[in-house]
Amino acid sequence: AGPDYRQVKSWCALELDVDSYKRVTVISVNMPAPPMTVLCLAIHAKDTEVAAVSGVVYGNIDLDANTAVHHGCAQSQFTVVVRNKADDTAGPFILASDEQGLLNVLVSKVALIDPDIVAGHNMLDFELDFLLHRIGAQKVPRWSRIGRLRRDVFPKLGAASSRATFQVPCYLVVLQTPLKCYMYGAAHI
Repeated sequence: AGPDYRQVKSWCALELDVDSYKRVTVISVNMPAPPMTVLCLAIHAKDTEVAAVSGVVYGNIDLDANTAVHHGCAQSQFTVVVRNKADDTAGPFILASDEQGLLNVLVSKVALIDPDIVAGHNMLDFELDFLLHRIGAQKVPRWSRIGRLRRDVFPKLGAASSRATFQVPCYLVVLQTPLKCYMYGAAHI
């Protein structure tokens, strides 16, 4: 017997529970896809720690209409950096005192944005795995807000890749579009 999925809790504002999957029916297969919120992330590492994270948010993306995304249509953007002790220059970014502070801000931002899609240049092969390992190492509270499932116990991550043992409950895509170029630009502000 598998896990009891009725016991799964999420961070979603509305949760529905049915006593049997047989009571769930598809209304129409031709319904349009709902508008999506896309969060594009770029992560900059220094040594073995996260030193900066940039995010660009695109809202109301229509997956059925081949929505053109360009640099000027971002809904919002943010950059969080660990404060350099030698340089306290203010800029258009959020300063964190250390890596744990940066990761706390990132988890809070992701929870607030509640993206349907998280995109990044090397998200599946490096960035997600690296980010989850650092969140676990820093014991970031409310770490499960980075996804949609409410979890109390941090997952056991493999040494090589987290994909096999941990799934962020939103879609992950690797884009080969102009978003990648803009993310590199945002990460180097």
